[in-house]
Amino acid sequence: MHEHAGPLVIPQTVLVEAYAREIFDGLAGRGVPVAHFVVHAGPAELRRRIEESADTLARQWRLDHVDRYAEALPWLRRSGTLVPTEGKTPAEVARDIAGRVRSRLEADPAVTENRATAIPPPIPDAISGYQETGSRSSANRASAAKESNRADWS
Repeated sequence: MHEHAGPLVIPQTVLVEAYAREIFDGLAGRGVPVAHFVVHAGPAELRRRIEESADTLARQWRLDHVDRYAEALPWLRRSGTLVPTEGKTPAEVARDIAGRVRSRLEADPAVTENRATAIPPPIPDAISGYQETGSRSSANRASAAKESNRADWS
C-alpha cells in the first residue's frame, strides 16, 4: 500500500470503535494518512433500501445490523466526516467524497508523495441495500457479510 501513489479508497463498515482505532492507528503509525468518511443514511432509510434491494441473500443480516449502526453513530460522527446519502444516488455520493478527497489533497499535496491516502469509510453499504457494481456476485457478498459478522465486523 505504501507504494501506491494517490488516494486509495477502502470501503469498509466498522461498527466497533476499538476495531476502527486499531485500523486507523495502525495506518497512521506507518505514516499512511487516513481520511475517514461515514456514508450515512438514517435507520428508516436504511431499512427501506434493504427491503427494496434485489440482493436478498444478506437481507436479514443487514436488517439485524441497522440498530448497531445507529448505536455506533455517535463515535462515527466524532471520528469521521459524515456524508449524508438520503436523496442522493450512489454516483452523487461518490462525487461528493471524491471532491472532499481532492480538497484535502490540494490542501496537503505532500500526501501523494510516495504514500497512500487510505479512506476507510464505515459505509453502511453492508446494511444499506446499495447495489454494488463490479464482479462480486450476490452470493460472494453474502459470504463476505457472514465472514464479516463472524469477525464482529459489520
